Amino acid sequence: MSKKNKQVVEITKDELLTILLSVEKPKFTYLVTETNVRMNKTNNPYYDQIKKVTKGKFLIGGDYEIRVINEGKKAGLDTEFHSTENKVGKHLSKCVIFNEEKNQHYLMCEYFTKVPMKTEHYFEGNQIQKTLFENWLVKKSDTSRQPQERKVNVISYKLDNIKELSLNGNKYIVK
Repeated sequence: MSKKNKQVVEITKDELLTILLSVEKPKFTYLVTETNVRMNKTNNPYYDQIKKVTKGKFLIGGDYEIRVINEGKKAGLDTEFHSTENKVGKHLSKCVIFNEEKNQHYLMCEYFTKVPMKTEHYFEGNQIQKTLFENWLVKKSDTSRQPQERKVNVISYKLDNIKELSLNGNKYIVK
């Protein structure tokens, strides 16, 4: 279906949850998310003031363990892989996770490093270059237990942070 024929529908967060809970098999989706940038607090003039808007294509509804095993097979590896307990929360469906302690729903999705995402940063409502605040960013470490070179990259977004979702020929705007 072409972009021109997509039906645009405004939905609530609860309606978004219902749509995501109905995903039963892997599907590609286009997401627009808005998140707070994780930063160190000490002497940081930007602390808790930078928003990151990400736009890109993701796979939702996939089984992480099966994806890692399949990528390993593609790489010629014959190793077993068992995922550990999800640190974000418990799966309610193929792609929805619930964190009981935070009373928060998350969308677990896979991103692909070869499919670039568009990321913009905002400070006080104005676009800002990452180079101005990158010294305060929380450093990420690669702690993957995956044996293959081409890793399965997953991220979980709070449903509150999802602003737009394209799925099954519809474009959903979350209000």
